[in-house]
Order: sequence, then C-alpha cells, then structure tokens
Amino acid sequence: MIFNKTWFLLCFFSIALVLFSHYFLQLYLFMNPCANCVYIRFAICVFALGTFLLIFGNKFAFLAFAMLFYALFLGFKYSFLLNESYEAIANANPFGVTSCPSKLNFIFSLPLDKIFPSLFAATGTCGMDAPIVPEFMSDQLSKIQEFFVGTKEANFTNGLYSKAWFLIPKFEF
Repeated sequence: MIFNKTWFLLCFFSIALVLFSHYFLQLYLFMNPCANCVYIRFAICVFALGTFLLIFGNKFAFLAFAMLFYALFLGFKYSFLLNESYEAIANANPFGVTSCPSKLNFIFSLPLDKIFPSLFAATGTCGMDAPIVPEFMSDQLSKIQEFFVGTKEANFTNGLYSKAWFLIPKFEF
C-alpha cells in the first residue's frame, strides 16, 4: 500500500510540473519552449504515465518500469544538452548552440507536436528562456506578470525572470 501512495505522489508531482511549465511559464509568462525543453516535458509526461500504471499494482510493472527508465534517460539527456546550450550562450561560444535539434522526433515517430502543438511544439530558441511578450499583450499585463517579466516602460528588462527562468533568480541558478 505504501508504494501506491508513493507512485501516486510521483504521478501527481510530474503532472503538476508539466502543468506549471505549460500554463504558468509558457502561456502566462510568455516563455516559449525550445526543442530540448519540449523533450524534457515529454520525458516528464512519460514518467507520469509510468507511475500512473504502477498505482494500480504490479500487473503492468515491466512496462511501467521500462517507461520510468526511458523517461529518466530522456530527461537527463536533454537536460544536459540544454545546459550545453546555456553554457555556449553564456561563454559566447563562436561555434554556437549545436545541441538543439531543428525537428522534433518523438518515440515511435509520434507527431505529438502536431497533435498537441500547445504542449509539444518547440516555439522558442534553445538556451533563450527570456519571456517574449506579444505586442498586443504588452499593455494588458497583470501585476503578477509585470513582477515576473517586467514592465513595458522598462522594455521588459526589470522583471524577476526578464533574463531567463532560474530556480533561484538572485543567483541565476
């Protein structure tokens, strides 16, 4: 019974992370996901599906654990590639960002970017997490949005996440 609670919590937090990144960061704060970000989001969705299968017992344990290990591999792989993009940009690497795929290719050639474009389409540039406020929205931002992305008067450079999204913005971590 303890494992069912653990799998439920892991499933819940995985779904919460995807919803946070999609609704808050992408739609509310206008931070467009790059290809590596979309792959990381996909890995979290696969992880959530694997934990969801484990909630209901051991009937699908082999499939579920295969999904969990695949999701972990995929998530770490694209997290490291995304970090390479950040490092290349931070160090003004003359060779540029090479770790960002130009076309998304999901497992089994699933066209998830066509089926769920809002969730799985790469609309941003790798290594560039700064919010891009649409012109038609620049006068309609709420106080919360202005706190995170900045104000129009300051050309959106005075917000908490104006440069990029950081776990701890003060230290850019």
